[in-house]
Amino acid sequence: MINETSRPANQTIPGPTKTNVTAIAELAPIALIIVIVNMLVFVVFLKTKKLRTPANYVLFSLAINDFLTGALNIPLFIIVVFTPVITTPTVRFHLGFLVAVVHTLTAILSVYHIAIATLEKYLSIIWPITHRLVHKSTVTKVLIMVWLLSIVIGFIPFTWVNKIHDTVLFTKCTMAYVIFCFVVVFFLPYSFMLFAFFKIFRAISRGAGQSGNNGSRKSHAKKLARERKCIVLFVTMATLFAICWLPWFSLMLLYAIKFEPKANLLVPSHAFTLVRYTTSVINPLLYSLLRPDFYAALKKVMKRTGLSITAICASCQQRRQNNHASRANHVCSSATEQLQALSNEREELTGNDDVTYTVQTSTC
Repeated sequence: MINETSRPANQTIPGPTKTNVTAIAELAPIALIIVIVNMLVFVVFLKTKKLRTPANYVLFSLAINDFLTGALNIPLFIIVVFTPVITTPTVRFHLGFLVAVVHTLTAILSVYHIAIATLEKYLSIIWPITHRLVHKSTVTKVLIMVWLLSIVIGFIPFTWVNKIHDTVLFTKCTMAYVIFCFVVVFFLPYSFMLFAFFKIFRAISRGAGQSGNNGSRKSHAKKLARERKCIVLFVTMATLFAICWLPWFSLMLLYAIKFEPKANLLVPSHAFTLVRYTTSVINPLLYSLLRPDFYAALKKVMKRTGLSITAICASCQQRRQNNHASRANHVCSSATEQLQALSNEREELTGNDDVTYTVQTSTC
């Protein structure tokens, strides 16, 4: 799969003559899960005001990026590569080029968001006074800059998309771009993450050795426990990113330099493409499992949703019971009215017989 999104675009690939059902069945459930899980993060974040902290705005923005993977990347990848929907070679070429660009864009956004989240945690522990100056407006401006910078870096390949006829120039540009992404997008931010984690762990270790009275010790222990849990979250995210994205960029580089034979890369490229997509599921799940604030808010939202559904069901049931009782009362009243009418008719008939008998007797 990765060869379709990373190979030089001047290699015209004939479109599929029929739909690849196996590939779609493999990718469509992943896309659906990504969309559902990240939408759950959206709902919890937007429904809970306490979660709207500067640190959580970064995670919310990361969830948007993960959501785009399931809502845009995978569907576009399926349409271009595994279906014969696009028959025009020129349109298919540019859309295939766009698939590679969008995949790179989401990779850039992922690593930069994790780097910013790590920086925020680094400031909160190492430079707490400076961290107090970080507000929502500051984080919002930084996130806007990250999105703009990522879009610029991600769409750089479109500057040489029309040079496909010059194979040598196109290959050099593609190779230079992949190396640039490997260094600027992966190596430098990841190096900063490792440095920040080292400093944070050392600060926490020093803090764990501080002494005080019983009350301060308990409070300090709780704070350290929360900090350790946050650090575990970000270390896990950074480790998963390294596992998922380092092979991705490495394979892109191998395809860019025309590594031979390419057939040996088909199996690992297929496996790492699936792993690359599952990161968009793992990230939001980590928020629920390892972040106590998200987990508590998630339970409250689910509880409110359950109560709302129960109230709606009870209201519907009460309405049905009222309708049933109304119909029963209507039937009963109708039966009573009919009996009363028959009784009146009988009395009228009896009265008429008496009158007739009296008239006949008088006549006789």
